[in-house]
Amino acid sequence: MRTDISEFLKGNSIQKTVSGELSIADSPLDVTGLGLVDPIRYHLDIYKVDGDLDVDVEVSYSFNTHCDRCFKELQEDVESDSHIVVTTKDDEEIEANVLVVPSLEEFPLEELVFSQVITSVPTKVLCDESCRGLCPVCGTDLNEHPDHECEMEGISPFESLKNLFDNESEDREV
Repeated sequence: MRTDISEFLKGNSIQKTVSGELSIADSPLDVTGLGLVDPIRYHLDIYKVDGDLDVDVEVSYSFNTHCDRCFKELQEDVESDSHIVVTTKDDEEIEANVLVVPSLEEFPLEELVFSQVITSVPTKVLCDESCRGLCPVCGTDLNEHPDHECEMEGISPFESLKNLFDNESEDREV
């Protein structure tokens, strides 16, 4: 879906502000699996510059996820911004922050907003910076049981590698 900004392009004003909310269903991009929660809020400042549009994009949204240390379910809030140049010039050297469109009159608002959402989803989420995670032996949540201790004697994921180099050097001498 494209937003019509032809009146702004024809007019004398060099700046236009567009704000609002979008639903996940409005996304022209695949956002499945991100756990997004409606609505996606946006604020765009659009500037006419040398026949192109310079766009400052700000988005705020929430998504459902889990802590990467203790796996506790949580809802994370994100605010993100970026700068994009929208142009009709199909140059060979297109930079990452440039979007080429067939016509500036049909402004790709939804594409810009959801592109910003997709690129701003955090790759690591913690319920708390001091999250202690899970016990590596039994899986007990160490945040709920801070005094928990497990016997770890002889239980090492690297136990089988302990003598790897000793055996290798013996094999070479033979």
